[in-house]
Amino acid sequence: MSGFASIFQEIKFSGDSAAQDSVAYFPPSLNGTYIEFTVYIEFSSGTSTGKVQIETAFPSPNVQLPTYAGTWAAVGSTIDFAAASSQKYASVTGVFGMLRCRIQTAVTGGTVKAYVVAASHVA
Repeated sequence: MSGFASIFQEIKFSGDSAAQDSVAYFPPSLNGTYIEFTVYIEFSSGTSTGKVQIETAFPSPNVQLPTYAGTWAAVGSTIDFAAASSQKYASVTGVFGMLRCRIQTAVTGGTVKAYVVAASHVA
């Protein structure tokens, strides 16, 4: 019997939700098990700039988030600010070791929130 599993969750930026290089890690339960991801980025009112990048990494099995300090690879293009009080999204497919969203360009005049919807086919 096959089925479908999904998760809907806000992922919170560590520290400052506007500062460059702040990150929001996907839940570890998604690592290597889910294959379809849609990330929604919500820019607050007053925002005038900002970019968020989805990134992945494959650390050794003993490394835990958020202590991994190795190299991360970009997944797709940045999610760029368009208008205050708006949402943008990006969808990616793959089985990833770890995923995170990183504020690549500081969010000015406001903040940003990130949400992930992930889906997996289950046996």
